[in-house]
This record gives sequence, structure tokens and C-alpha cells, in this order.
Amino acid sequence: MKLLKVLTPILGLAMCTLSLSSQATIIIDSHSVAFNFETFNLERDYNPVKWTPDVGDQTTRTKKAQNRTVSLAKFDSSLGQLQGVNIWFDSIWSLTSKVGSYDQRNNPKPASGKGRSISNQSVSLFIDPDKEVIKNHEVIVTKCKALDSCRETETETGAFDGSFDLGVFDMADFMGLGSLDFTVRRFLTADLLKCGFKDRCWEGNSNNAWSGNIHVDYTYYVPEPSTLLLMSLGLIGLGASRLRRRLH
Repeated sequence: MKLLKVLTPILGLAMCTLSLSSQATIIIDSHSVAFNFETFNLERDYNPVKWTPDVGDQTTRTKKAQNRTVSLAKFDSSLGQLQGVNIWFDSIWSLTSKVGSYDQRNNPKPASGKGRSISNQSVSLFIDPDKEVIKNHEVIVTKCKALDSCRETETETGAFDGSFDLGVFDMADFMGLGSLDFTVRRFLTADLLKCGFKDRCWEGNSNNAWSGNIHVDYTYYVPEPSTLLLMSLGLIGLGASRLRRRLH
């Protein structure tokens, strides 16, 4: 009986020690959402009647703005305690610039033209779009020159990837029943920079597809079942010890 009195508090303390030393399970919950901008043909055709020769490079442009809003679920706090958030995106783009020129005079003269295609791309996190915007800027300049007429086409492709700095936010910004909203935006521009004397010219921005994925990782932890069991046993042991002291 005396031995039991001695062992009971020791057992309780041992159980509590084991429960506190047990590590929680770390879990990474990953989500992703796709976005896509299909090819859009944007052209700038120039009527030479309005062109002022011998002035140097002149710009006449046309633009197209496109926006997408995509969303990811916020962290469900019932799963565990949120420890960290990581948000990034990966995407691929293509861009083609086409310039053309032809001479409109009766006697053949060299035709020439110069233009550029521009794609301004950005991804922003709606929590604070002024701070969390990642931008990409692609430009292709083309020029051509030949007798009677000319045409030149250049195409480039590349990757546009980024990761958000979330140090300015609190964990509470990523928790709840709402969603994390992202604005994916691009501005396409077709510039006709130069056209030969009495030539008719055009600049085209085409093959300008852009697509990708936005990803979020929520890192959180939950107690292991064995940890909860050990903690319960420890509390039971301590309770039994106190009860015996009261009875004796």
C-alpha cells in the first residue's frame, strides 16, 4: 500500500513529462488554381496620309487590357494551428511582333517600317494589392526594309514566376471562411514607331498567350493521438495521487 502511494505521483509526473516531450504532427496543406489568357490579335494599321515625314520616330499605338480574378480557400482553423503560409506562382508566356510596309507610289521605292509589341503582366494578392504586386514586362521590337514591300516577324517565349513576401501580414489574414483573391492582369500594346515616306505600314501584337498556376501552402500542426492519450493518463495519475492524500 505504501509502495502504491509512492508510485502514484511518480507515474503521474512521468506521464505528464512524456506527453509534453511528444512532438505534434506537422502538416502541409497545398492548394493551387490555374489562370489562362488566350491569344489575342492586336494590330495597328497606319494611313500614310496622316503621317508626317522627316520628323523622326513617331508613335501610334493601340492597347488592350485584360483582367482575371482567381481565388484559393483560406485556411480552415479547425484542422489545427496555422504556423506558416507560402504563396507563389509559375507561368509561361509567348509574344509575337509583326511589322509590315508597302510602297504606294507608282514607281517602286524601298518600303520600310518599325514597330514593337509589348506585354505588361502582373499578379497581385488582393489583401494588399498596392504592396503585393509582381510585374513582368516583355518587349519585342521589329523592323523591315525591302523593295516595294517588306514584312518581319519575331516571336519569343519565356517563364514568369514569382513568390510573395508575406512578412507584412498576420496569420489571421489567411484564416477563415472566405477566400484569398488574386488579380491577374496584362496590358497588350502594338506600337507603330516608324513608316517609310508614303508607305502604308502596320504593326501586330499576336501569339500573346499567358497561362499559369498560383499555389499556396499552409503549414500547421495537430497533436498526435498518442500525445493526447499520455496527457490524459498523466492527469489521471495526478488526480489519483491527490485523492489518496486526502483519504489518508
